[in-house]
Amino acid sequence: GKITVIGLYRDFTTVIDRKINLLCEESASLVYIIGEDMSALSYQIMKQGYKTSFDKSLVVFGNLLSASEMKFAMKLEQNGIRVITQQDFRNDDISEIIQERYKTILFFGHGKDDHINVGEYTICGKHFGNCNCCAGPVCHYTGKCFKSDDKLINASDLKAENLILASCHSGVFYDAANYSSPYNLMLSAIYSEARTITFAV
Repeated sequence: GKITVIGLYRDFTTVIDRKINLLCEESASLVYIIGEDMSALSYQIMKQGYKTSFDKSLVVFGNLLSASEMKFAMKLEQNGIRVITQQDFRNDDISEIIQERYKTILFFGHGKDDHINVGEYTICGKHFGNCNCCAGPVCHYTGKCFKSDDKLINASDLKAENLILASCHSGVFYDAANYSSPYNLMLSAIYSEARTITFAV
């Protein structure tokens, strides 16, 4: 069956996750509904009743594709799924395409707990402006992104019912985070329209 765990991000730790998994049956599907604070948590709970009428999907490959990955991308397109690859980054205004409304958006790319690289663009986890937090990425200290500022797309601005961020540490536990919460990609995505958000932990 499915087990749903509801709580604040500060309680989303490796220790708690390990204890919950020990209590669950191997066949159980474990789902977390979390928020940075009670307001964000309430918003995420409210979105569980939301379903979009949009039926199109988007897959964005942020890295150069191997021959087998290219075949996979072609199969996706044959099934009516819009695919963006490195070639498209040079030819199209990707930010406009990404910020359209979709049923599902899937990003493949390298990254950390504050961002995902998608070609020249960056899916950014910064939210609620500047903060007096103790640890942040380069922009926290310099005021500028390590990549082009005009090609930043904030995760909270993505418009999809289902959002999948397939990147290393895109859904980092509270006690394993590199940076303070205002730069957290997962927390930023929770402020988006997405009802379900899938991360790599």
